[in-house]
Amino acid sequence: MFKKVILPAIAYLFFVASFISLLPIWIGDLFSHFRMFWAFFSVILFIIYIIFFSQKKIHFKIVMSVFFSLLINVTSSYSFWTNSETYQYLFFGSPTLETFSHSSPNENVQKDTTVKSLLLMNVLSSNTNYEKARELIRNADADFVVILELNKKWKNELKELNKNYPYKFTEVREDNFGMGIYSKTDFTDSHIVLGDKYLNQINKELNEGLKKWSSDVNLDIRKINGVELREPAIFVKGKAINIMLLHPIPPINRDTYIKRNKYLEKKVEVISKTNTSKTLLVGDFNCSPFSADYKKFLKQSGLKDSQQNFGFQPTWNSSFPFLMQTQLDHVWHSEDIEILHRQTLPIEGSDHKAVLVLFR
Repeated sequence: MFKKVILPAIAYLFFVASFISLLPIWIGDLFSHFRMFWAFFSVILFIIYIIFFSQKKIHFKIVMSVFFSLLINVTSSYSFWTNSETYQYLFFGSPTLETFSHSSPNENVQKDTTVKSLLLMNVLSSNTNYEKARELIRNADADFVVILELNKKWKNELKELNKNYPYKFTEVREDNFGMGIYSKTDFTDSHIVLGDKYLNQINKELNEGLKKWSSDVNLDIRKINGVELREPAIFVKGKAINIMLLHPIPPINRDTYIKRNKYLEKKVEVISKTNTSKTLLVGDFNCSPFSADYKKFLKQSGLKDSQQNFGFQPTWNSSFPFLMQTQLDHVWHSEDIEILHRQTLPIEGSDHKAVLVLFR
């Protein structure tokens, strides 16, 4: 039974799942996110099937199915496996603020006043480890701090940021989609990008829904809000850097998958219409770098992924083993911005890791 039915079934199903993960469809998107684990699993599985095949207990077609699964998953994650920083993260964990001074990776950078840093944190709205989050922000001492899932409680708990970050732009929400940016630098302009003519009606329905679901945010409210979110687009004075924040709805089904993609399409459109050459697109994309949709939107945006050349740095789910995590939190940047350093940092109580980037 095991050799004749179960082993062949595993091989064929794994091949089908691996192939589908390459396609820009909802199921393929879900299968693609944990590509690093699938690549590792493919190697182990291939070795097992080769052993059985050498003993003539399994058919050649089954072995080839596993081989092609291995080929798909390894080639799709090849750039990460060939980067030494991936193995540093794998065996030694994320570097800490104690092992890296974000302001001085070398003397030239330390003296360069054009170098800036940004800290991206999805704090998880239900998280109550406020002091640990404040401590992380103080230690990072970034020029810009982006907070996702910012609700009234979190905004109140982060009031002390007003001392070092006198300039802020926030959109507080109680539905896990609040966001804000805290800055040491003044804004020449800050506004909310609507991007959808139905947004006012959506927010009206959302507010009515929150009254109905006072104790817990129902998933239907997220669907109402899924077409477009309000968000800040910040222009930093003197530096002409356009910093845009985003947090689309998670693609937990086909409907939300379509809404997430529409959201990302609109962000690409906004970027293409922005006159500022230097741009940072920052947030929880709810999309991993292994997704066909991610690659499409990255290409259409004309931006680059800050993770390039810095190895695999997953951010979700932080409680999972390293290779079973994926990256949902991203910092994209325009061609004329140079990323000098990038690392992830733990956020106690959150299912996400923070992302710290140093750029100029």
